[in-house]
Amino acid sequence: HFSRRTFGYLSLRRTPIQATGQYTGYYLYQEAVVTVEHRLTPNLMGRAEVAFRNSDFPGSEEPFSAAFTLNDLAGTFELRYRPGSTDRPGPLLFSLGYTPQRSKSTQPGLDINSQRIRVGLQYGWF
Repeated sequence: HFSRRTFGYLSLRRTPIQATGQYTGYYLYQEAVVTVEHRLTPNLMGRAEVAFRNSDFPGSEEPFSAAFTLNDLAGTFELRYRPGSTDRPGPLLFSLGYTPQRSKSTQPGLDINSQRIRVGLQYGWF
């Protein structure tokens, strides 16, 4: 907690993940995610998240698959509005978000540059 209205998270992960499908072997998956949330008003919250992910596949013998690496850098910038009083928020949540992403790989065809704008409406007590 940075203050009563601002807090953040740091998530670090490094784990082997078994390859699925036709390949035999494991990916080494590494991830670092930093998230900061700030309450602008009692009903309006801003959120920013930056994530770096790395997947490293050493290759497989049978069937043969070449080794490759995938690096992914993604961000999420979002505003959330939840009408209601501070002690009893309502069942609606409106959100507006922007998500840029850049992926680079040593394997051809896996590079991605994308930008998305997301509008959300959620109903229920959560």
